Amino acid sequence: ELLYEVAWRPAALDTAEKPAPARGCWLLLCPAARAGQVLREQLATAGQRVIVAQPGKSFRRLAPDHYILNPSDGHGYQTLLREAFSDGGACAGVVHMWSLDALGQEPATPADLRRDLELGTYSALFLVQALAHSGWSILPRLWLVTAGVQDIADTSATISLSQAPLWGLGQAI
Repeated sequence: ELLYEVAWRPAALDTAEKPAPARGCWLLLCPAARAGQVLREQLATAGQRVIVAQPGKSFRRLAPDHYILNPSDGHGYQTLLREAFSDGGACAGVVHMWSLDALGQEPATPADLRRDLELGTYSALFLVQALAHSGWSILPRLWLVTAGVQDIADTSATISLSQAPLWGLGQAI
């Protein structure tokens, strides 16, 4: 009786014109999945500067607004924020989508689960810590993107075990 439960309800699609995204520079932690590319294109079309960070073995800058970052290296996130925003421009928003590269509903091995947690929960925690230590007077909004964590269709679909902790971290933040 006293338990809290998340419930999804169908709603009509809101066709009203959406406000423009916040002005400034957007930081996207994009996976290999197409979702990151689509969001990047939409923001760029709206005239926004977009900085992309992808997971890799070590921190490096590939192009002026394109970085590789080791998901499990906490210092790399601070370096990313310092270098990417060295011009003093404001960060309008941060979208963390690395968890979309999770291996699926049920990781095959403990190593798969560890990899998925590094891409999702651990990297998001390092990102939040870097934002908190950035020294910025106004912190940007943060979106943590997951897939398969909540059953939205009232079916018996299997939830994504490796992405569920990211959902919990998001609730705590």
